Amino acid sequence: LAVYYDSQAVKLNDQSDENAPVFRIDFTHLHSKKEFSIFPAHLKSGEDKKGEIRRVKDLKLILNEAKEYENPIVLMDSNTCMQYKKKIQNELLAEETNEFIYVNDLIESEGFKNV
Repeated sequence: LAVYYDSQAVKLNDQSDENAPVFRIDFTHLHSKKEFSIFPAHLKSGEDKKGEIRRVKDLKLILNEAKEYENPIVLMDSNTCMQYKKKIQNELLAEETNEFIYVNDLIESEGFKNV
């Protein structure tokens, strides 16, 4: 994902190494002097239970890192689709399993707002 910003409105302070497991960009809003961090991310679609488990694991890593910073913003293409969720629910029914965490559930349970 590319991040474009208005240098008249915010100042780029720092960014994580491009090889870091979670990419982060730190800014200061020039008018308010408030600092914030952006975590741009892309999750591969979770077309089945195995894929959704991988996505949740990847997102946990991002959210745990984001919670370490003041005013974190996660910008993410999560590739979430109700069609996939229904397929996963059918897999869970076949396994007689009720407990399962989806990406959208994780976002809310970790204290982030999905907008």
